[in-house]
Amino acid sequence: MPDRLPACTHHGPMRLRPSGGTREQQYCGVWYDCRANHCRRSVLIASPALLADLAQQAAAARPAHHPPREQSSSFTSAFGGTRS
Repeated sequence: MPDRLPACTHHGPMRLRPSGGTREQQYCGVWYDCRANHCRRSVLIASPALLADLAQQAAAARPAHHPPREQSSSFTSAFGGTRS
């Protein structure tokens, strides 16, 4: 549970959505819904397991460092630079 409950910008504090759902939904975290019947605002508080998996995926997706490419002669002549 978060330190501070989420709140709808128009209707105030949200309520915890009843637990249950599929294992996949439970893995994602818990949902909070606006208390107003006509409002459809919801917030997902991600589970620690989901956050860890997302961090691992982001780290794996980062490309290895590549040295910078040389600038083309058209770039250097257009911008008055010189190639070394």
